[in-house]
Amino acid sequence: MNITSLPRRYPGLRPFERSQSAVFHGRQADIANLSNLVLRERLVLLFAKSGMGKTSLLQAGCAPELERQDFVPVFLRTERSDRPLLASIGEMLEKNPHVSGKDSTGLRPGATQTLWEKMKRLEFDLDGLPATPVLVLDQFEESFTLAHSEASRNQFFRELADLANETMPEELRATLLEQFEYGNLDVETMQWWEQQPNVRIVLSIRSDFLHMIDRVSKSIPGILRNRYELLPLDREKARSAITKPADQGGNYASQTFLYAPAALEEMLDFLSGRDAAAEGKTTDKAEEIEAVNLQIICQDVEERIIDAKKTGRL
Repeated sequence: MNITSLPRRYPGLRPFERSQSAVFHGRQADIANLSNLVLRERLVLLFAKSGMGKTSLLQAGCAPELERQDFVPVFLRTERSDRPLLASIGEMLEKNPHVSGKDSTGLRPGATQTLWEKMKRLEFDLDGLPATPVLVLDQFEESFTLAHSEASRNQFFRELADLANETMPEELRATLLEQFEYGNLDVETMQWWEQQPNVRIVLSIRSDFLHMIDRVSKSIPGILRNRYELLPLDREKARSAITKPADQGGNYASQTFLYAPAALEEMLDFLSGRDAAAEGKTTDKAEEIEAVNLQIICQDVEERIIDAKKTGRL
């Protein structure tokens, strides 16, 4: 295999993917804490400043941990504004590789399925065994900031609210009750409808857009109840994020390597702003390290090692 096509240890500007969990380090406490919160609560809000690594935490950190507990993360985006939000979400759900089947109980031919009903009917599995879906709406700010129509946006928020609040959509409930009263719906099917979809929901949003959550707080009162803030890396967590991927065995474009102690400390000083403080420049972010900056520098180091190997200088 061509060395250029092999995976890198550091993704640089891109977030870590699920397949890169072996080289995702420095966030062990966040992985455990956020995963446990998702397992306990139906709705969780993850927020952080840009560059902290929310997507990496969800994809390479929490996804493997949740899978170990028989929960399957389903990553969704609201980035397409050329069609209704719910149509895009519905298509992503239908095409998810973990969908193993659909429950056909009480099917209503010709009726539009809400997000609540869709999540009742879709069956998910993990390695052939039933799994609980975790809907991960990453970059949730896109649902507010992109050019979605107000009608599309409001309908999406209404249906998301029903799913998050564990409430059957009012129009659906009215229809079912009418059918039941006229004897067109049996008790067993009605009991099936009354059961809430077994699902977890994670909304991931940038801190500077957190105020936009007020727009949906009335319809989803608990949206801010279970919050998790992803903070910058401290010096020791950053040290782990730098050194451990370099020493990870596996089929990577670069061979394993070590950082010289002095070079490592210099990198940490630069990333944390300590070198700026030593030069008399003021900083209120001492010892706070943004994950994206760390990855950019480490990616550059790795590319230099790859180039040295190709040119015979290593």
